[in-house]
Amino acid sequence: MRHVERPGASPGGLGRILLAGPGRRRLLWGFGVAALGVAAVSLIGRETGSSPSAVRPAYAVAILIAAWVGGLWPGLAAVLGSFLALQLMFVRPAQGMTVGVAYGLVLAAYTAVAVAVAWEEAARGSANLARRRLAFLARANEELVSSLDFRETLKRVVDLAVPELADWCAIELHTDEGRVFEVAHVLPERLEELRETIDLYGRGGPGSPVDQVMASGEPILLRRISDQLLQRLARDGEHLRRLRRLDIGSAVVVPLRTRGRAVGVLSMANAEGSRTFGPDDLAFTEELARAAATAIDNARLYEERSRIARTLQSSLLPPSLPAIPGVEVVARYRPTGRGTLVGGDFYDMFETGSSGWAVVMGDVCGKGTEAAALTGLVRHTIRATAVRAPEPTEVLRAVNERILREGADRFCTVAYAHLRRENGGVRITAGCGGHPPPLVVRPGQNVKAADCLGTLLGVVPEPRLAQETFRLGPGDLAVFYTDGVTEEYDRAGISGEGRVVSILWEAADLDAEGVADRIYKDVVEFSPGPPRDDMALLVLRVPPDS
Repeated sequence: MRHVERPGASPGGLGRILLAGPGRRRLLWGFGVAALGVAAVSLIGRETGSSPSAVRPAYAVAILIAAWVGGLWPGLAAVLGSFLALQLMFVRPAQGMTVGVAYGLVLAAYTAVAVAVAWEEAARGSANLARRRLAFLARANEELVSSLDFRETLKRVVDLAVPELADWCAIELHTDEGRVFEVAHVLPERLEELRETIDLYGRGGPGSPVDQVMASGEPILLRRISDQLLQRLARDGEHLRRLRRLDIGSAVVVPLRTRGRAVGVLSMANAEGSRTFGPDDLAFTEELARAAATAIDNARLYEERSRIARTLQSSLLPPSLPAIPGVEVVARYRPTGRGTLVGGDFYDMFETGSSGWAVVMGDVCGKGTEAAALTGLVRHTIRATAVRAPEPTEVLRAVNERILREGADRFCTVAYAHLRRENGGVRITAGCGGHPPPLVVRPGQNVKAADCLGTLLGVVPEPRLAQETFRLGPGDLAVFYTDGVTEEYDRAGISGEGRVVSILWEAADLDAEGVADRIYKDVVEFSPGPPRDDMALLVLRVPPDS
């Protein structure tokens, strides 16, 4: 099983420093240097006939070097061994194993050096581990906040933890829709089994660590998971078999808290024989859980607000367009992509009784709930007025009066048209209040904008309004649109209306669906990034064989 050095543990305390060595390599070096130094000093002393007192300085130098090389407890063990070796090889034959004050001072000096080295190394290790932990949490925060997709955030949490922090990780969240979980395992072949076990048995039996954490909101450290614990947690024999196959040796279970309550659990585990989790791991996992809980909660809130915005947006658009005999009708709509805001662009089409059909294209200033409220007001006013007053200028004037009467601090633009079938075609009377006029396309002849420009609605009591009547014969079409269609071109220094006219010339022989798709696709491909404004498009076409 693949493991990496975990950032969760850190040395602390003198006892721990002296008992937690840097590993076999340092141990061997400490013993080696001490043994060689003592052996060399002892041999030189014997060969030269030097007295023990003459050998002490060289011995002190040898063991001090051993202290610096060995460090921590390997160096201490090395000096004790070398001290005995010196006694046996040199001092004992000469003095009968007499240990004088001088030797004790040398030993004390060595011990002081070893402890100092230990403290320095422990402090350096703690600082390095703290930097690594901070770097990991910074990277984790960056990863977690980069997505506002709820389930993607869950997946990123477990992927961050494995294998850097644990052999496997599971996150479980409780939502209004039920339990949601995500898992990751260092061994791909074990991942599906882990997923199935959690899916089938959930948290385990009553009183399981996950149950306790959810109930108390307090984390749990399981230094060692015994078979007796697995038997207690298992719901049945199959569950016990699965738990044993997961080979869990140590685990930490921490709550995911948002707004003062536990909404889920983050669990991490190492396999039997892997590193055992300790208090530092538990504290570090809590830090990760806090960051994860915040990111998950933000993603959930964003998703909830997006769902509300989508619902509100759909309520401001017609669920379907009416079928008009002898006329193709196609609409396209694209919001800005900022999922929590309701767009200001809208369109509508409805029957006005026996007199014909109404076509509406509008754009409310701004976005969000206030813009949505004004959009609803405008649509309601248009529908109520159009039944009794089909003339576009009358409808637009009623909208203007209603906005001013309500005291709204926003304005809007509206293109309104009344459509009536006649003699194999349709007659359209259109008027605009600050909105781009519809484009009339006659294949093989021309493309021109209807002459019905007017001023914004909701600004002055007496807006300047105009209307024009024109006829669509077989093959002709009319295109209603919002400025979101043309603004992307305008920002690039290209005439937006000119670009749309050019597209209509090229697509004039297509049906309404093809024309709408051609315009929509061109706008999307021209600005591949997130749109900066909503886009609404409505195409009316009289088929050539009508």
